[in-house]
Amino acid sequence: MGLLYLITGTFQSYHVDFTGLTAQDVRTFNEDLMNLISIFIRMVGVSVFGLGVTNVLIIPYAFRKGMKWAWIVCLISGIVVLIPTLIITFPVLSPTYIYAIFIIAAILWLLAVLLAGYEIFIKKTE
Repeated sequence: MGLLYLITGTFQSYHVDFTGLTAQDVRTFNEDLMNLISIFIRMVGVSVFGLGVTNVLIIPYAFRKGMKWAWIVCLISGIVVLIPTLIITFPVLSPTYIYAIFIIAAILWLLAVLLAGYEIFIKKTE
């Protein structure tokens, strides 16, 4: 999703469904407004993509080594990104399959963090 936002920088189908406006409609109304929206969409894309790459790089190395800082980074990144994203996007995405995918991703993230936390903090001390 982050890469899609980063590359396109424009409305997705669920944005159009929610607003009833296409990017061209907004551009016709006010070109500067569409440019600003495009910048915001790309900023979200950079954030989500960057965080995803960071977690993908951390997990294979640091989690396998049982490094506590890796668990903390993944926990904080999920809390800072996943939970607010679920809350903010609810009015736009709630009736769509994309929101269901977000919820599944959040559940999988939570399970992964809990299992890793158990392995790193509890099982290691036993």
